[in-house]
Amino acid sequence: MKIKLLLIIAIISLSACDSQIELNKYNFDSVKDYALKAIKEKDSISFMNLFDLTSPEFKSSNYGEGVSQIKNVISTNFKQAYKTLDNSQLEFLKYDFSDALNGGQIIDNGSFIIFVKANGNIYRLRFPTYNDKNKDANSLMAFYFENISNECSDFKSKPYNPTMLRKKELMWNNYDRDRFDFVALRLYNLTPYKIENIKYRITISRKSDNAMIYMKTLDSEISINEGDVGEMIIEGLKGTYLGEKIREENFDWSVDILEVMPKPNQNPCEKIESLIKA
Repeated sequence: MKIKLLLIIAIISLSACDSQIELNKYNFDSVKDYALKAIKEKDSISFMNLFDLTSPEFKSSNYGEGVSQIKNVISTNFKQAYKTLDNSQLEFLKYDFSDALNGGQIIDNGSFIIFVKANGNIYRLRFPTYNDKNKDANSLMAFYFENISNECSDFKSKPYNPTMLRKKELMWNNYDRDRFDFVALRLYNLTPYKIENIKYRITISRKSDNAMIYMKTLDSEISINEGDVGEMIIEGLKGTYLGEKIREENFDWSVDILEVMPKPNQNPCEKIESLIKA
């Protein structure tokens, strides 16, 4: 009877060992398997073993001052991941270190990214690192769970409006006259793509009485290469009467970028196609 009992215990122990996945932070296959297993089992304690937020390297990084915020980000996205993937057939697709985020406006080459398919959608499990030059699995510092199928739908249906197109300043001549002549908006293209057309809304108001002088949606052809500063001439303002001298202290202005063309080739939809073909 004792022999049978010992045999049963041994079998149970072996089965438990088989189900355990040892974490090797320097092996990305191990990190991938460990992360997916922790999510599947809703094991937040094991999942936190992926991160070392006490290391000197992390503390010296840009993220080191917000450990509590980072922990909250990890916890929130972990909960979202296991709730979304719970009771679903999870298919691992691939992992890599580059991706286009937010409709292609940010190229992320400093993260360890796992792509999975579940419930007919494709998800991105993104682990930013604080050491993107040496893509070291031991330097994972956060976790984001993202539905790139939804991102693809948004990319197709919504205007492309990258936040990395920065407005620098409004420039004009005719400082001693009361009508606008030449007006241009200086832009800094921090996206990794050439910009050829911009749809925008410009507003001009007089400071002395807050009177609205000009508000219009315009479309301008422009050519700004990636990383360059360009000037967009605002033709519609030519001849507009301000009633005071065209000086900075006499009027307020704002420009809202509504759409940028062309849409980038590297985007969530393209990423999904590459994952399906792989």
